[in-house]
Amino acid sequence: MLTDLLIVQIIVGAVLILFTILDVKNKEIPSLYTTGLIFFLIVIFGLEGLMSGAVSFILGWLLVDADFFSGTADLKLLTAMGIMIPFRWVLLTFLVIFMFYGIVYKILIVKIMKHKGEIAFVPVILCTYITHLLVMYIL
Repeated sequence: MLTDLLIVQIIVGAVLILFTILDVKNKEIPSLYTTGLIFFLIVIFGLEGLMSGAVSFILGWLLVDADFFSGTADLKLLTAMGIMIPFRWVLLTFLVIFMFYGIVYKILIVKIMKHKGEIAFVPVILCTYITHLLVMYIL
């Protein structure tokens, strides 16, 4: 039987797949979609989710300042992902999984494929989300 949490995780995974397609195709995701996702998740996960989301937002903002990625939608999706992640997992997810995928992705797209201009970064967020879920359910 599916638990409520698992159902929400599947829904968010499906939404991230759709956002990945939008980001790759159009290089943008409407702000209403990402903001709506954040509010939906805050209602479900409450105060602990809000705290995890705040930490995710701060870490994401530091990455924006460091030119790791640049999109507002990316920052909102990291915040949304943080809302879903139990507080004790936030730093692990960001510092290990997200940074690993982000660096590998940037090397692949910019250095190897010689892509110029803006790159879609939501695929990195999707991979981070899937890996985080796998690690969380295994441990």
